[in-house]
Parts: sequence; C-alpha cells; structure tokens
Amino acid sequence: RIRDLLHNVQKPDGLYPNFINPRNGLWGQMHISLGALGDSFYEYLLKAWLVTNNEDEQARMMFDEAMQPAL
Repeated sequence: RIRDLLHNVQKPDGLYPNFINPRNGLWGQMHISLGALGDSFYEYLLKAWLVTNNEDEQARMMFDEAMQPAL
C-alpha cells in the first residue's frame, strides 16, 4: 500500500514533502506545505480515519505524527 511506503519513508521534520518520485519511492523535492499542494494529504488521512468509523488506525497515527511538528 502507498500509505505503508509513506509512513515508513524518512520525513524531514516529521512532515510529508509534496512530491515523491514514483520510480524510487524517495522524495522528489523537499517542499513541505500545510497549505497549497499539501493540505489535502493531511485532510485525507483524517477523513480516512473518520469514514472507517475510527478503525483506520494507520491513517490516524500518520495524521497525529505529522501534526506534532506542525503545532
């Protein structure tokens, strides 16, 4: 699963860069944003947890881990 790859890859400052190289699974650029180009990813993590009636624990964990450095 793509989320497994994203969860396990090294994240600068605990946040997810906006671009990943689909050929090697490494970050393409180190541009990180909680606004344009980046906010949807974080929203989808939380929504995945909510839509599964709080059962998608990986989505919630990834969201929580990413929000810690953002706070």
